[in-house]
Amino acid sequence: MFISIKEAAKLLDIKESTLYVWAERGEIPSYKFGRLVRLKKDDIEAWAESRKVIASSVIHLHYSQTGNIKKLVENVKRAVLTSREGKARHASGKGG
Repeated sequence: MFISIKEAAKLLDIKESTLYVWAERGEIPSYKFGRLVRLKKDDIEAWAESRKVIASSVIHLHYSQTGNIKKLVENVKRAVLTSREGKARHASGKGG
């Protein structure tokens, strides 16, 4: 069953604009019918579940290796700020 971007955004509790960007980049499974973008609910649920496994593995691995919360936070920040290709993500323009 296909659902609209609006329905999928509600399901994931994210902005529609974010979902359009992800679909355009191929970061989330989607289908294009002319100008319409549609998604399958089962695909979205599987995609979301795959993200949970990756995130929890990173946090667990870093915590079990460090045993200290300061180090854990540093390691998780480093993991989050590094893309899948190993390149640093662009910083926001808001200092820090």
